[in-house]
Amino acid sequence: MAIISHTHKFCFIHTPKTAGSSISFVLNKYAKQVHIPNSSRSAKGWQIPLHEYGMHNAVSNFINKVPDGYFKFAFVRNPFDLLASGFVDRHYVNFENFIKTSLGKDKRLFHKWTQWEYLSVNDTIAVDFVGRYEHLATDWHYICERIGIKDFNLPVKNASDKHHYTEYYNDETREIVANRYAKDLEYWGYEF
Repeated sequence: MAIISHTHKFCFIHTPKTAGSSISFVLNKYAKQVHIPNSSRSAKGWQIPLHEYGMHNAVSNFINKVPDGYFKFAFVRNPFDLLASGFVDRHYVNFENFIKTSLGKDKRLFHKWTQWEYLSVNDTIAVDFVGRYEHLATDWHYICERIGIKDFNLPVKNASDKHHYTEYYNDETREIVANRYAKDLEYWGYEF
């Protein structure tokens, strides 16, 4: 899902489990949500990566439809923490099974795409700014100033009640996530 404001000239790309519900709650006052055009996934409410937006249109990528000069932004999160949060939200009993199932061939139970895959087009990040969940308040403040809104305090939506992510992993699950999210870890400098 994306949120576009023509009055404040921004485009927010919602990546899963990165405070996107809280951010969307605030931004909906200034904009409208745009679901993925020409995609059966949009009917299911799935979030899909930028390179698949508008995939059936003559325009190859949704991001190219955003007018020049609009501030395009998104948030990312440490993949190890992201998966632990997804596990808690989905109410699974066994973390190891959750990781193996979610990141196996099927990849339908949680994230089908990595954050890099969500935000890149032709192997290049296609937004102007990528905030970090770990620096949410600071990065959100920057975004508010940049787009000209005064909602500096984000409400808490969909918070997970979980332990520190490191408590969920064993060597095998850590390796599975590290392999699948290798580009995220490298590009944004995340580590276990």
